[in-house]
Amino acid sequence: MKPDALFVTSDRNAVAVVQYAKENGISIPGQLRVIGYSNDPITAVISPSITTIDQFPSVFGDRLVQTLLEMLKQGYTTVYSPPVVTPVELIQRESG
Repeated sequence: MKPDALFVTSDRNAVAVVQYAKENGISIPGQLRVIGYSNDPITAVISPSITTIDQFPSVFGDRLVQTLLEMLKQGYTTVYSPPVVTPVELIQRESG
């Protein structure tokens, strides 16, 4: 059984998957759907454009800094961070 979709952990790797598929006659998205992660600008301009998940790194960075500052205020001597939930958005494009 062949996979019909791949979720790739980075957009750069998703680009490599799409290039490999094109070189080997695999139709994107006809035979294989590809979803990347991070909303790298290249995903919007290659053909086919790649569906991706935007992780809003600036929001993540802001929350990280807030958490670290709060830990410093409370006198933590070791780094511990409770899970932090940040927004994500599916950017639907041609590959998926």
